[in-house]
Amino acid sequence: GRERNERSAYFRTQQRAKAGSTGEGPGAHGRRQIRTTHDNNNEGGELGRQGVFIPFPMASNTHIGELLKAEEEAVATVTAARKEKTDLLRQATAEADREVLAYRQQLEQQYQAMLQQGGADTKGNLVRLEQETGRTIESMKQRVQQKSQQVANILVDHVKRT
Repeated sequence: GRERNERSAYFRTQQRAKAGSTGEGPGAHGRRQIRTTHDNNNEGGELGRQGVFIPFPMASNTHIGELLKAEEEAVATVTAARKEKTDLLRQATAEADREVLAYRQQLEQQYQAMLQQGGADTKGNLVRLEQETGRTIESMKQRVQQKSQQVANILVDHVKRT
């Protein structure tokens, strides 16, 4: 039994030395190297039960590539959506500006028409007032002439009595 235990201890030590050795410098054989997914050509893996590195299958590189491709597609989709949103916002702003400009022009036209109509009405009112004033003056002159004879007779009678 003792020989067997010594041989398995020797075997484990050799495996650890092989798994942990980088072959760099003195003393590197006694240390265990822990590799992560970023070591040695981005090949991922895990540490086994006794600290021995067990690499993931080669298919994991394919999956990582798929994930990277999916991430690039997602970034492209988000970028395209932002660009589309910006374009729609610009279009909406331009359309709103056109509508505001058209509304301003419509109000300006209404204002100018109102000024012209008001100017015509003012001239029309002035002409109408002059005509009415002229007619009123003429009717008063006619009444004065009609009544002037009566007024003269009344004055003459009043002077005679006094």
